Amino acid sequence: MKTKFWTYLLISTLLIAFVACKNDKKQSEKKTKNPEFETQDYFFPPQVFYFQERENYLVDKFYPIGWSKDGFFAYITEPQAPALGNYIFELTIINVLNGDTLWYWHSPYDKETVREEVWKNNYDLFKTMLNKYKIVQLKQPKLLPPYFNYNGNDYSVELQTDFQKRSGYGYEPITHTRIIIRSKQKGVKVAYDYWLPKNSILINQTIAGVMLSPFGDKIAIVLQQERPGYEGPPNVVTFQIVGTDLTTGWNSKLE
Repeated sequence: MKTKFWTYLLISTLLIAFVACKNDKKQSEKKTKNPEFETQDYFFPPQVFYFQERENYLVDKFYPIGWSKDGFFAYITEPQAPALGNYIFELTIINVLNGDTLWYWHSPYDKETVREEVWKNNYDLFKTMLNKYKIVQLKQPKLLPPYFNYNGNDYSVELQTDFQKRSGYGYEPITHTRIIIRSKQKGVKVAYDYWLPKNSILINQTIAGVMLSPFGDKIAIVLQQERPGYEGPPNVVTFQIVGTDLTTGWNSKLE
């Protein structure tokens, strides 16, 4: 009787150990395929130059922070504000798949403010929000040209711009912007199609480059834009982030 009991206990123990081992293996495989996000610390990101600075232009500065696996893109902007004479610091987190702004913050308008103070004094807030949206920081942000290759496919990002003749202003403002992506392997897709408001003062724009998510198949297109300066030259150069993915929306030709 005792022999049967110990035999039963041994078999039960081995069976439980086997099941536990199997479950641990499944959990390990699951974590490998879908690694969990771990809380991040962040450093002030390096600047990415999207415009060759020269005289007679004021240029908004661009500091990409990083991406999430879901296609959320975070970056810092230092806008030029000649009319205000203040330093401005902006942090934006967007969803590149639909263009929604998930979170936006800007510093108080203060002539005495400097970048290092803004980052240091508000770091806890920035860290909280960046972790909330699971942003993984880029160690060395890189701006690709409008022609690039990803996963064996070639892509080209093209810009179509319409202008409106407006007498008395000395410039022709942009009325319509369309961004098209072409791929020899996949076809063509429209990434952005937008009619600007009638009071728009944008006078020039170009595709400055593309930032590719380290998690793959999502991109942030940097659209460089120019507007007249406050009460005349120098003009101001800024940028807009236009996002999309590289997997959906492809057609054999544009309609």
